Amino acid sequence: MNNSDMKPGRILKLQKGRKIFKAIFTHLKNDGTVLVCTYTRAVKFQKKHIGMFKMDKAGSIYYQSGKKWVCFDFTTIKFY
Repeated sequence: MNNSDMKPGRILKLQKGRKIFKAIFTHLKNDGTVLVCTYTRAVKFQKKHIGMFKMDKAGSIYYQSGKKWVCFDFTTIKFY
């Protein structure tokens, strides 16, 4: 891959994803509450839900909802 083949900002999403993923885990480990909000739904996560998160190679973060994984790239994340 040459420099001309690289897309601008391709590493930026991964860096942002890692930063948010680390913030979520740190907050949950310290007995905090994480609220993931969309326009129609809000999901509250506490320390017991720490294993319900994963991140893919591109930097998108997912949470487990039943048997499926839900991406929350374009949602609001609040820490309490």
